[in-house]
Amino acid sequence: MSSFETLHIINNLLIEGKENAARETIIRLIDSLSDDEINYIRLPLNDLIRKVGLYPYMDKATANWQEKFLLEAFTVNIGDKEVVLHREQSKLLSGLLEGKNLAVSAPTSFGKSFIIDAYINLIKPKNIMIIVPTIALADEIRRRLQNKFKEDYKIITTTDITLAEKNILILPQERALNYQDKITEIDLLVIDEFYKASKNEKDTRSISLQRAMLEFQKIAKQRYYLAPNISDLTENIFTKGIEFISFDCNTVALNIEKTYDKINKNYSKTQAFIDVLNKVNGKTLVYVNSHVSLSGVCTILFENEKNKNNIFLKDFLDWIRKNYSSTWYLSFIVERGVATYNSSLHRSLTQIQLNIYESEMPLNIIVSTSSIIEGVNTCTKNIILWSNRISNSMLSFFTYRNIVGRTGRMFKYFVGEAFLLERPPEEEAVVLDLELQEEASLLLDEDEFANELSSDELSRIINFKSKMADLLGVKYSELKNIQELDASESSNLQRIAYAVLSNPSKFANVNLLNAEYKYWERQLNNIFYSIKPTNLGAKYSDILKVLLVIRNNWIKEIPEIITELEDFDLNIDDFFKIERLISHNLANFLKSFEIIYNKRVSYKPININTFIEKISHSFLPKNVFYLEEFGLPRFISRKIHLSQLIDLENNEREVNDVINAFLEIGFDNLIQQVNDLDTFDKYVIGIFYKGIGG
Repeated sequence: MSSFETLHIINNLLIEGKENAARETIIRLIDSLSDDEINYIRLPLNDLIRKVGLYPYMDKATANWQEKFLLEAFTVNIGDKEVVLHREQSKLLSGLLEGKNLAVSAPTSFGKSFIIDAYINLIKPKNIMIIVPTIALADEIRRRLQNKFKEDYKIITTTDITLAEKNILILPQERALNYQDKITEIDLLVIDEFYKASKNEKDTRSISLQRAMLEFQKIAKQRYYLAPNISDLTENIFTKGIEFISFDCNTVALNIEKTYDKINKNYSKTQAFIDVLNKVNGKTLVYVNSHVSLSGVCTILFENEKNKNNIFLKDFLDWIRKNYSSTWYLSFIVERGVATYNSSLHRSLTQIQLNIYESEMPLNIIVSTSSIIEGVNTCTKNIILWSNRISNSMLSFFTYRNIVGRTGRMFKYFVGEAFLLERPPEEEAVVLDLELQEEASLLLDEDEFANELSSDELSRIINFKSKMADLLGVKYSELKNIQELDASESSNLQRIAYAVLSNPSKFANVNLLNAEYKYWERQLNNIFYSIKPTNLGAKYSDILKVLLVIRNNWIKEIPEIITELEDFDLNIDDFFKIERLISHNLANFLKSFEIIYNKRVSYKPININTFIEKISHSFLPKNVFYLEEFGLPRFISRKIHLSQLIDLENNEREVNDVINAFLEIGFDNLIQQVNDLDTFDKYVIGIFYKGIGG
């Protein structure tokens, strides 16, 4: 079929009112033609692109005067450059500029982030808070906004930072709650992936997100909530006063191959997977449902992908073997052009892999768990769905759409390709109902929301809070003042209270956790087996083994740490996973234990805050821990510290001040003055500097 015949079909679709079909046909036409072929039909193509609202795809050089006028009207500055918005983006921005509260459902490729950037540049608000589900997404947004707005705003992604006159706070919900008594007014509250507040997510983080939404919507002048693939939104305490807008407006097209139909006893899933890889072009993301599956798929790739014989990738694998482990599977698959992504890895290491994956280097495959769908905007041409599960549960249609929606990118991959190795869930409309969870109400003053809550909700909340107040030994009115209590697991709070009430003297020596490590095992075992917490995420014995080894995180190299763990039959993957659990789950649990003990045994309080501080930063200096989130591995931080360029052991110094010190020194000066940096260290430092606006 000729290009002009396709244009004729598009025009007929528009006449019939089938705009989505016309839009998709235009995208596929652009993808199929060379630049010369597009130029041949540019004038009528511009006209049709204009009619479907995909203004960024119009060619200004060949546009007529009306089209040039339209392009000017839809051009906005997003901080560092001017971009043309498509029609639906412009509607969103106009709504925000009018002061509306908006909850938006739009495809992954829609370009929702441009709206925030344009809003900041146009309105120049005093305080913006962006709450995101993960540290990885917080870091991605920080890197984008840091380069645009660092001169006018203090960009905050960690706790305990002093606010400036103008601030952009980009925080996971747990960290956001640390600012509830520090910030008094928010001009725009952004909740990215706000569907994660639903109890259907079966995730304790949904409780923290509900708490954060309730806390900060009280002081927000305006709200902007974002999610993909939602067809409707019920009105409730979280969404009252918000206008819901659902866009079915894709800027890229998607091909889906039902590869699972070909799989049978004579044609295995593994063979189908290999055959798909052999026929695709461009970057490929492989979704797996678990860490076990990730390891298995990486083994298949190691056995079937050829060595790329690339000097850069060879440097990368040598760097991994030197600084992490010489036997870790990642060092072997990298040479074959394969990377991995999961939430347990150090953020610096995932950031390095993503940076290479999105470059022109032949690191063309990335294998990922569900972590990749929590908002990290990977640019990929192909997605292979290895499994139709998430952990051991079936994927919902909503999550499935979110995964395959990661493929395609404006101006780079006009048409994404999805290959399904297992049958997807049945299509269904997604109505989001953010029912208030009892644990989220623990620190809530229900009088503030009495008008928004039904009588049944009020009764349920009051009964729950009364029960918890009795359990914790505090007055009902005092509950809201216990802000540091981790209310996400009420069953653990009950277990703590029962254990303390049963035998408070059993914990008389718990302050020894602040002393030498030789006392830790006995005290922690006493706490673990008396209370039996359910949310630590690993065996108590494994947590203790890792804890006792990583106490030397700052003075020993990671390969030394891994060697010690191997004596306990623990490997590098266990190290990443359990270190993360210790810094978050264990630290939060112990803080709740300390609070409840002191409420119940006020005549003999305990203070284990020194120990909690140590484990919450993985026994690293506080700023070294945070710099790893910014993309600087701990072993490079150690080299910089030993060079005496920046004192990274000063825990009184804010990480923002440390970042400013890096910027003052500059990349060139730093790599000249720090000893023992190899070529790949310098590459990593370059990525870090790019992310802080250097």
